[in-house]
Amino acid sequence: MMLGARVARSILVATIFLATVGTGLVVGPAVAGADDGVPFTPKICTGGGAVYVTQGGPKLWFWSLHANGSCQEREPIDQSNPSLGVPILPLESISLDGSGTSNTLGICDSDPKSALVNKLNLNVDVNFTDFSTGTTVTQHENWSAPVTTFPVMTLFVTSTSGTPTGAGVVVTHMFGGCGNGGNGPSALFSFAEVVPANITP
Repeated sequence: MMLGARVARSILVATIFLATVGTGLVVGPAVAGADDGVPFTPKICTGGGAVYVTQGGPKLWFWSLHANGSCQEREPIDQSNPSLGVPILPLESISLDGSGTSNTLGICDSDPKSALVNKLNLNVDVNFTDFSTGTTVTQHENWSAPVTTFPVMTLFVTSTSGTPTGAGVVVTHMFGGCGNGGNGPSALFSFAEVVPANITP
C-alpha cells in the first residue's frame, strides 16, 4: 500500500510537469478557446484499472484499457505559473474505456531489436460525473505518443478534436512482465488537462 501511494504521488508530479511544461503544446491561449490573460489550472485525474496488450501481427499491437477514479483542480498560487498550486477537493468522478494500437511494444515486442513503443494511438472515452449535480459528460479523447515506453511506465499526450489538452502516464505491468496473466495488467492512471480555470469538460 505504501509503495502504491508513493508511485501515485510520483506519477502525479510527472503528469503535472508534462501537461504544463513538458509537451510544449498545451500552455497557451489556443487551448479550449481561451483568451489572452486567462489563467490556466491543471485538472488532475487519477485512478486505477487495467491495460491489456495483445499482438495482432507484425508491427501491430492492440491495446485495451479501462479505469475508474476522480479528478480535482489546483488553485494557482501564482497566476503566471499554474503548475504551482494547492489541490481543491475532488470535483468529479471518472470512468474511462479505450482501445487502440501501437507499432511496437518496447522490450516486450516480438522483435528482439525493439526497445521502445512506436506510434501509440488510443481512442479513449472519459466519463466525467460532477459530484454535486450527478451530471455526466463524456469526452472523446486521443491518447498518443510517437515514442514511449512499455512495460512499467507509458507516457502519452492527450488531445480532443485534434487540439492538445494535456499529458499523462500509465503505470502497468510494474515488475516488467509482458503477459496479460495474473496482476500484470493492473494499472495506475494519472493525467492532467490544462484548461482555463473557469472551464471544465
